[in-house]
Parts: sequence; C-alpha cells; structure tokens
Amino acid sequence: MKITRKQIYWGLGITAGLITLGVIIGKNRKKIKEVASEAAQKAHEWLRPVITKISSPFGYRTNPVTKQSQFHNGIDLPVPIGTKVKSPMDGTVENVYSNKEGGNQVIILHTNGYRTGYAHLSQALVKKGDKIKKGDTAALSGNSGISTGPHVHFTLKDASGNWMDPAKEIYSIA
Repeated sequence: MKITRKQIYWGLGITAGLITLGVIIGKNRKKIKEVASEAAQKAHEWLRPVITKISSPFGYRTNPVTKQSQFHNGIDLPVPIGTKVKSPMDGTVENVYSNKEGGNQVIILHTNGYRTGYAHLSQALVKKGDKIKKGDTAALSGNSGISTGPHVHFTLKDASGNWMDPAKEIYSIA
C-alpha cells in the first residue's frame, strides 16, 4: 500500500505547509519514523497520574459552578475518592497546601524544570521538600474545595512558568 504525503501530514498532525517535512519524506523515508518515534517517546517520558478519561479540558470553558466563561488551567480527571495519584516524573515536592477553591493541593517540580499540580485531593501523602520518583504515590484523589464531584484537577507548567495542556503533553491527546 502506498502512503501519500497528505496521509503522513494528517497522521502526524502536521500541516501541509511544512516544506521541510515534505523534503524529508521525499528524500529519506526513514527520517519519518524517527520523527514519529521522538513524538511517541516524549509522551512516554511522563507517567499519567491517574488512568481515566478527561471530563473537562484545558482552555476556556463554561465553569460548571459559576456558569461563567473562564480559563481552565488544567484538565479534570474523574476518579473515585481515594484513588492513588502518582508522580508522572522524578522531582521534588514544591508545595502542599489547601485553599477554598482547589481544596487540598500538591505541586511537584520535576527534574526537567516542569511543574505539575494536583487539586481537589482528599489527602497529600508527601510534604514540601520530599524527593519523589516517577510512579510514587503523591496523594489520594478527593472532592475537596469547590468541586462538582470526585476528580483530580491536573495542571502542567513548562520551565518558564507557562500553562500547558496536559492532555497534549502527557495524555498524548491532540
């Protein structure tokens, strides 16, 4: 079966405007596998903190509590109260705290400079300054703070402090 350039662009989620990729396809088909492999590897560097579907995406949405349009700085992951929330990568616990909106929360600074945050927890199992390994349980999910039901609100910031979509970076969902 012959694969067209258009199919490759679509499959990789890349627009046809990327001339460089077109040249690579034409001259070196092996390079395509390398590019796809790098993208898959990036996603596999991270471990998902919980395994579930995403109930509320990153970005602007109608807040289910206030009914107002609001930026949602993470994704919501519905799981039963008490589900283990795992660290997606090695790091150091940067903060453990509670507030009215997010309830019980944990922030982890990872070895790559990225930060992940977890809110609406029932209990943090770590304290500020703890070293944590990929796959270690950092907390238990809950329904604390202002919440419509049991879930983990999961956030991701890059090394410069910019909000990122965890669905794209960790859950590999475009």
